[in-house]
Amino acid sequence: MDKELNPNSRYTFRHIIHDGVLLFDCDFKAIETMETFEDDIWVCGFPRSGTTLTTEIVELVQTLDFEKANTVQLDERFAFIERIDETIPNATGMDALKNAGSPRVFKSHLQYKFLPKMLQGGKGRMVYVCRNPKDVVLSWYKLMQWFDWCDMSLAEFFEDFMNGKVLYGGWEDNVLGFWNNTKVGNLLFLKYEDVVKDIPKTIRDIASFLGRTLTDGDVNRIHEHCSIESMRKNPTLNLEHMAGSNMKDGYGGFINKGKPGTWRESLTSEMSSRLDDVLKQVAEKRLSFECC
Repeated sequence: MDKELNPNSRYTFRHIIHDGVLLFDCDFKAIETMETFEDDIWVCGFPRSGTTLTTEIVELVQTLDFEKANTVQLDERFAFIERIDETIPNATGMDALKNAGSPRVFKSHLQYKFLPKMLQGGKGRMVYVCRNPKDVVLSWYKLMQWFDWCDMSLAEFFEDFMNGKVLYGGWEDNVLGFWNNTKVGNLLFLKYEDVVKDIPKTIRDIASFLGRTLTDGDVNRIHEHCSIESMRKNPTLNLEHMAGSNMKDGYGGFINKGKPGTWRESLTSEMSSRLDDVLKQVAEKRLSFECC
């Protein structure tokens, strides 16, 4: 994966290998052993699977604080404790918890096995979102290009993705780790394709999971705020302040098209076929994805 690093990027993206997985540099022992609370809320998902959208929905369902959502950067509102890097805004690791209020809210791309043991034991709640890997791999590659971090071709990045050598490891390891633990009772499992197909239903499902009561007006306001068009224009969500030089060339963005099926624009038939094999393996665990 080091061949992917572009020395011209203004972000170092400090990383380590932890239990065989490429991850951001952080104190993973502290994460594993940290105390969690019953009202903690964790929004999890493999990168580029809809975690930003889901996180924004979760916060507004919980607070209905639209003013804050429009003025404070998302990474300041949600603790992203698996990153420590002085070149990345708000990447302060566990220090992000020092000023955390109640309930504490977290965003994470970590595999289930790396989460706090107390959370895995049921103390706290998790909202997990997954997405068809064909869209994930293309979106993940474009984001690395956008940050000026990826100095690889799509074909090279695809091979690393298939072999679990990209940041956060294997897609199927991440997805199945959560899917296999849905019976714990503190985990709401979502599919991105279903989320964007009916955002109001997703808002109500999340509200029910978190024990919140919303009016139809509340749901409509959250839906409007969380539309892809609105999020792309919102500086607290679109990370314009972190864009690399590729942003100037119109090479996507942190919030890209957000539509299922965009992989068809760039993936080869061979790439699609290989990911079909991955989807068949996942389907054996009774987890299926719409063909898009």
